[in-house]
Amino acid sequence: MRLSANLALGALLALTIARLWLMPLPSSLWMDETITAFLVQYGPAHPSLAALPTLSLFYTVLPRLFVALFGFSEIALRLPSVLAMAVALFLLARLAARLIHPQAAWIAAFACLTLRGFNFQATDSRPYALGMAVMAAAVWFLVRWLDGSRWWDEALFVLFAALLWRVLVVYWPFYLVFAGYVVARLAWKETNVTWWAAGGV
Repeated sequence: MRLSANLALGALLALTIARLWLMPLPSSLWMDETITAFLVQYGPAHPSLAALPTLSLFYTVLPRLFVALFGFSEIALRLPSVLAMAVALFLLARLAARLIHPQAAWIAAFACLTLRGFNFQATDSRPYALGMAVMAAAVWFLVRWLDGSRWWDEALFVLFAALLWRVLVVYWPFYLVFAGYVVARLAWKETNVTWWAAGGV
């Protein structure tokens, strides 16, 4: 694809992200986001949290950091989700380019931005966006490991896959996707990774 076309698509992607992800940031927190705000402001030991739904303490490190840097606001609480979804979007585009066609990255990126839930997670100060980023990273390194049999890709896949349930336990069904993809690649003999190595991982 020509450079001018890539620049035009990049500019369109940036404008779309600005409209869908950045403009809603100053809006008022919705009910579940107030749990994040409460946890960031008062800490997990506060007795009122005993009656609230649990939230990944692993996740709350990020909003605490942004609140410390930029002050307590809706924008500071939501910026970690924007960055996490940007990472997820980048990795999903890279996966499309690797698994389908180099130019499929643009299609994948814009297709993601048509999904209401995907855009909502980018402006939600809850752990779902971080979970998406960790999940996308796990898939990226899983594909790289099965393609090249490199130990560092294997190690990074294990790291991100292990982190996934710590970010948010509702992502547990995705472990079935990991296993199914590995079994399919092994059964179709599309990788140099052995059954023993895959089983160990």
